Amino acid sequence: MGYINFLSLRFFLRARGGFLSFMSVVSILGIVIGVAALITVMAVMNGFDIELRNKIIQNNPHILITSETVFSVDKPLLKSLSIEGVKSVVPFAYLQGFVRVKNKILPCFIRGIGPSGRVFLPEDFAGRLPKGDGVLIGRDMAKQFGLGPGDKLTLLSPVTGMDYQAKVAGIFETGLYQYDSQTILASLKLVRNLLFLGDNEVNAVGIFLYNPMQAGDIKARLFDVLKDRRFSALTWIESNKSLFSALKLEKYVMFLILLLIVIVAAFNIVSSLVVLVATRTKEIAVLKALGLTNQEIYRLFLNIGILIGVVGAFFGGIIGVVLSLAIEHWHIIKLPADVYYIDYLPARLEVADALLVIGSAVIIAVFSALYPSSQAARLEPARALRYE
Repeated sequence: MGYINFLSLRFFLRARGGFLSFMSVVSILGIVIGVAALITVMAVMNGFDIELRNKIIQNNPHILITSETVFSVDKPLLKSLSIEGVKSVVPFAYLQGFVRVKNKILPCFIRGIGPSGRVFLPEDFAGRLPKGDGVLIGRDMAKQFGLGPGDKLTLLSPVTGMDYQAKVAGIFETGLYQYDSQTILASLKLVRNLLFLGDNEVNAVGIFLYNPMQAGDIKARLFDVLKDRRFSALTWIESNKSLFSALKLEKYVMFLILLLIVIVAAFNIVSSLVVLVATRTKEIAVLKALGLTNQEIYRLFLNIGILIGVVGAFFGGIIGVVLSLAIEHWHIIKLPADVYYIDYLPARLEVADALLVIGSAVIIAVFSALYPSSQAARLEPARALRYE
């Protein structure tokens, strides 16, 4: 250890009458709180983004193909859509309708699925696909109506103006409140009756991909097929663009707001070092008289500022990482699912985000130490000793 580093450590650790000065402790605590809060909040925002994205792509078509009118599904159409990167092509019918149980009526989204429609269900769903008048409903819809397997409900079609009796064949759970509270999965034949469709007619085709993130590229490759048949296509990214844009903007805004905590702590570093320079005037003068240069005095106090930043960022980083991992693995904070889409607070700690926060805190601490360090370096030994 060089003598400048040794002196910096001595000045940092030894306050008058104590281990550390009160202002140094406040500065360190400010950085600890700011860094821990930043890492935790960014992990939570990442968790929301990833969790919502996964739940959306697990139970919805990655590319939804529709037309202005109903259309028939034939083998040439299915073959033309089955290009490289496409996992499955699933024709289905859907409508916005209503479900009634006794005197309670709620809007719902009714999907009619065939033998290939299991992709609309969670992977761990152990029940059978709906047949005849049987339907599958989400967990939250079942709770709202107090329904269980074997219970009856009524589907109301705004297209035909008629109601159809159905029986609950099973209950699924995706963890996405909107899906579990509003979606009903029925047989394709039942939904065709609700829409007055023919035996081979549908009003949508869902395309599921091996890599959902390639939805935009695969949609572009399907352009010729869609244009010739007068279809329109919408990727899962486009249909949820506003949601993910809002999450991304919120993450940046939260980062900037919480960064203010670190900046406030930086002002404490400035004041702490200014007070340190004022109380250590005699020591600084003696060191200069012994031969230390202005540059070495500057380095001495700059090192103290760096120490404050590093210590605060280190302990804040540890606290932030531990909190983020606890939230991520144990789901310790529950949320109202009807407000936040999911029923627990998710988190996903990204190493890059943690390093960015810690690095930003240290850099801010370094810049905060520049002015007090320059003041100490400009101190004249003769004038300082004259008043001691």
